[in-house]
Amino acid sequence: IWEHIKETDDKMLLIESWGVPAKKITIPEEFTILQDCISRVRNLKNVYTISPKTLIPVVISTKKDEKLFSDHKDVIEKLGRVSVESISNEVFRTKEPVLHFSSISKSTGLVSFNLRVEGILDIVKERKRLENEISSLEKYQESIAKKLDNKAFVKNAPENVIELEKQKAHDTGTKITHLKDQLDALG
Repeated sequence: IWEHIKETDDKMLLIESWGVPAKKITIPEEFTILQDCISRVRNLKNVYTISPKTLIPVVISTKKDEKLFSDHKDVIEKLGRVSVESISNEVFRTKEPVLHFSSISKSTGLVSFNLRVEGILDIVKERKRLENEISSLEKYQESIAKKLDNKAFVKNAPENVIELEKQKAHDTGTKITHLKDQLDALG
């Protein structure tokens, strides 16, 4: 095609430079908000090992901008693989199991996503699994702390071994925090 559209003195397509956009493209804040919410829904499904194909009913609560979410309901449903039951400015209250997360921005204020997981996720079993994992990691973190508190160990161990143990303690603390956040999300 290039051979047919190029001028006679044009260079080969291989060595032509890329064009420069006429104007800078800016991403509206609304897109970023929707992207964040969809990413968090997908992440929750991944964390709790819910199949990406599973459609989860969701209730969206927002104080300021119901219109943003209702205008893009189909995008949220398709990319998040959820079924939006309602979008309102009322606080969502229920006794059934939900996975919950909130997001906040200037334009929308506080937005709450409540994924209704009854029949999809065994909350009691998941809560027990998380509690056991947290308990196990806390014991491991204690053993690392005892090792680092042992003056003989610190005195005799090479510096890189001590740094490795400190890094293990830090990583374990991060995992524990993450798991506690997951436990809180279960409600």
